Amino acid sequence: MRVAGLDATPRGWAVVLLEQGRFAGAAAVRRLADAFALLHDADAVAADIPLAAPPRGVREAEVAARRALGRRASTLFLTPPRAALAAASRAEATAIARELGAPGVSAQAWALRGRILEAEAFSADPRLIEAHPELSFAEMSGAPLAMPKHTWNGLAARLQALNAQGIAFPDAIGGSGGSLPPADLVDAAAAAWTAARWLRGLARPYPPSPPRDATGSGIIWA
Repeated sequence: MRVAGLDATPRGWAVVLLEQGRFAGAAAVRRLADAFALLHDADAVAADIPLAAPPRGVREAEVAARRALGRRASTLFLTPPRAALAAASRAEATAIARELGAPGVSAQAWALRGRILEAEAFSADPRLIEAHPELSFAEMSGAPLAMPKHTWNGLAARLQALNAQGIAFPDAIGGSGGSLPPADLVDAAAAAWTAARWLRGLARPYPPSPPRDATGSGIIWA
């Protein structure tokens, strides 16, 4: 079983590959198309990015996921309506979002709008699902983790959770993957873990009872 996790970064995407549940490599790529070229033989891919923006309002998947995350809810931003993502400024996007029954557009959502639109083009790939690392780590650990990933204790807790699942990073990572920040690597690894669970039919969906007509892009998996 060959699966991968993707995490959006300021310069592109972090990719972590697992084979039979073990770390098998990492890479930093500029474009999502580059990631999928690299992962042409992957059985499943989980991305930490919304795969579709709602036409109006907010996504039920994100509301359910934030509720489950509790004190870590702020790590999962609400995706603005599709029309807001095409706005020329964050202020304009917020005005459009509110007209469509959504809250204002967060700085995080606005900064990632290009990545969201980039991912939308790949959402029809049957191997691709949406994941959120904090949900994945909560699933591994039995509860949301207390410390943020950018703190030493938070990073250590995430590495320990991955190690408990048999996912151990080597002392040195070859190629472009070795240049990635630790926080991006652990997030991509957690997404890859969820991809493997989804492939085996074990992943937990958010919302817990998706509508029958919900597509993969309307569900966040953990």
